[in-house]
Amino acid sequence: MGAAVFGKDFIFRIILDGVVLMSLIKYTKGTLKYEKYLKSAENEVKVSREECCRMNIMVVDSNQQHLDDLVAKIQLVFTNDTVVSFTDPLLAVKYAHNSRVDQLFTEVLMRRIDGFMLVSRVRKCNPQANVIFVTENDRYIREATAICADGYLIKPISIKKLEGCMEWQPYS
Repeated sequence: MGAAVFGKDFIFRIILDGVVLMSLIKYTKGTLKYEKYLKSAENEVKVSREECCRMNIMVVDSNQQHLDDLVAKIQLVFTNDTVVSFTDPLLAVKYAHNSRVDQLFTEVLMRRIDGFMLVSRVRKCNPQANVIFVTENDRYIREATAICADGYLIKPISIKKLEGCMEWQPYS
């Protein structure tokens, strides 16, 4: 199946709202956000227009006040996307094992497991997830870079910082 070949052009067939669309996609970062949909026979699937264009954002911070603040800002910027939040990173892992996660915002220092362990566990079932660390200092930038994090934001988070780190574009 061409969808499994990264870095190459491939053609797949998708049925969107009952209409067959032929698309030529060149893989770039973010192109295969819906790879799990492309695994059926002959790369043919049914996806609603709303589902195809909506991003699932997961936010994890053990500090409820910081979590609420970040979630409110994300919802202001990304009004059509789904945002789920957790103060318990282990509950976030459980959610990720049963749901698609396109974007993960996580604090580094949390109870039970840290942000790096959370990212490792989420990426096992959602390898396409973009990861942005949100923390109070730049102490963990090297570690974040080493695991290929997509961003690193230092609290407090402004809406402008948030918009700058989110470059995910759904394909149509």
